[in-house]
Amino acid sequence: MKETIKSPGQIYDEWKNSLRNPDDSIFYYHPSLERIILGLAMYAIVSHPYLSKLKKAEALSIYNIYINEMVTAWIDETEQFEHLFTSLMTLCEAYNTVCQGFAAQHPGLKKTILHLQYTFCYWIAVAGDMNEKRADELLDDISTDGKRIDSDIISQLAKRIQPIVISKGEKLDPLEGLSLIENA
Repeated sequence: MKETIKSPGQIYDEWKNSLRNPDDSIFYYHPSLERIILGLAMYAIVSHPYLSKLKKAEALSIYNIYINEMVTAWIDETEQFEHLFTSLMTLCEAYNTVCQGFAAQHPGLKKTILHLQYTFCYWIAVAGDMNEKRADELLDDISTDGKRIDSDIISQLAKRIQPIVISKGEKLDPLEGLSLIENA
């Protein structure tokens, strides 16, 4: 009997239905698969400059590798999407804990790792909360060569917004952060 390949929407619906409360996932309040994709793609684009600074903590770059592969599978509508999405959701839930572990293990990289954490939290959060028109504009601008995600619009936003994300860190109010994207 031939196995039916699930669509990304079906995969997302099964995952979303498995969540019981907001503590189950950092993506609990994201309204759609596309918003999760957008948040992860924005993180991958904005975090790219930090990856070369990771040195001995380079294993943190596995997130970017998985994000790039998952976004490529989503764009190309390949059957690898299910495995990549499921794996990445598990990795993302552990991201902050993993970062803390690497920071403790590599104290000289603590600042870079902290910047990655702020970057992850900010760009993932705003993707879930931004207005639909802005989200669609950003999604439409995303492209990938299979190894790296790119977007001219997100890169321009990052140049203006990322310094604020880093300087304010965890003190950046979510509404202030969202307005930086929507008003840019």
